[in-house]
Amino acid sequence: MCQKADSTYMKMVYQCLNTSTVFKRLAEEDSIGLDSYKLLCNFASLIPIKTGADGSLTAECAEMTRDILACMQKFYLDHWGVALQDSQDALLNILQLNYDNYIDYSNDCVIQPLTKPNVKVALDASHLVGVMLDDMKLYAVDILFKKKF
Repeated sequence: MCQKADSTYMKMVYQCLNTSTVFKRLAEEDSIGLDSYKLLCNFASLIPIKTGADGSLTAECAEMTRDILACMQKFYLDHWGVALQDSQDALLNILQLNYDNYIDYSNDCVIQPLTKPNVKVALDASHLVGVMLDDMKLYAVDILFKKKF
């Protein structure tokens, strides 16, 4: 999905997901199985969640991302031990800290390592205001820096 964040086609994809209310209905469940949680995280790790030229998410992308994060926040503790990497991959994409968001072909491109200061900057980014709840911001740090044993 190599489209600009605010392209008509990406807005259509986001709007289709929002209209289906699949993430809203998932968040209404009392519990979900491991396979469903992993699928949610896999989707969240692959869908382009990028800011447009103005530094914000489109309304369609923001709604979808907010719904995904609500599901993750509700169910991640149920699958903490076995789906940690899945949760981390999803958060890295949502926070725009994965490799997709650092692609720069200029000579002065420096890949940023995943550090707590970098995560704090990403969590405080203006495009996440109203999209990621404060509780989830706290959980995100724990999830991203938790080591799998």
